[in-house]
Amino acid sequence: MKHLYRYLPVVLLACAACACSPRLHSFWAGNYNIRVYTDYDLGDKHWNNRKDKVFAMLRHYDVCGLEEVTDLQAAEFIGAMEAQDYRYIGYGRDNGLLEGEGSKGEQTGLVYRRSRFECSRHGRFFLSTTPNEPSKLDSSAYTRLVVWARLKDLQNGREFYFFATHLDHPITATGIRTRTRQAAIAIDQIRSIAGDLPFVLSGDLNCEPSEPAYALFAAQWQDAFLCADTLIGSGYEPLNPETGARMYEGLGYTYTGLYNTAHDPYPKRIDYLFCSPGVHVGSYEADTAKLGHTTYPSDHLPVRAHLRFDKRK
Repeated sequence: MKHLYRYLPVVLLACAACACSPRLHSFWAGNYNIRVYTDYDLGDKHWNNRKDKVFAMLRHYDVCGLEEVTDLQAAEFIGAMEAQDYRYIGYGRDNGLLEGEGSKGEQTGLVYRRSRFECSRHGRFFLSTTPNEPSKLDSSAYTRLVVWARLKDLQNGREFYFFATHLDHPITATGIRTRTRQAAIAIDQIRSIAGDLPFVLSGDLNCEPSEPAYALFAAQWQDAFLCADTLIGSGYEPLNPETGARMYEGLGYTYTGLYNTAHDPYPKRIDYLFCSPGVHVGSYEADTAKLGHTTYPSDHLPVRAHLRFDKRK
């Protein structure tokens, strides 16, 4: 027995080191455009045949932004995810009201793990010149908004903001200008809401890194894909069925084009996680899992990053 006391200080130091380990306070944050419910999607692409796969993918996340959520899908999120320790927050883009309180229109939202985070408040703003009111830019095809939540990490008491958005989609000169204006509005509003707290911005920005809208975000905050210590996989990577060679240059594609082959068939990186200074990105992945499905559970891959906050100064 007396020999055990010789090693007791070592054991205590090891336990203290584990308790302070950044790994214990890291978490998975993500973004997932789940694809809107539509009866034009047939077979395994129909929502009823892929929704369980979407829910299963999301259980790898502690917090995740969501796009293209219809009223029907929101109700199913609440039924499926809230029983699995998650809370869903979504706002309808047509009237800016919360799911369950009269929301109308496609929702942008988020889910978070309730055993890990506590939400003290949440809200939304519109990507327009009147961000507090349901509205859109004149050039925007649809009303677009940003949904946010202020979360407290129950493991260490750290507070941060999580933002989720979906920028306008047209692949035109007008669409590019609109997204640039929407990005500028989002940056101003996020700065005002977050203040000095760290934050994560997730979203389907509908723009590739060559666009001005991306450049605005990247000039302010960290693109998790670029600053991660480790990249897991290379995203969607279509191969020529005859030669096995890659069909497109580039890495990290998140949009597959496999559901909308007639109008937008080409892969691209348009789904992002941006982090404020003070957020460390350990690893990043555009998840290519199919979970036994014949195709991906959505036309977008979910993206996720393993994050932790730098120590308080």
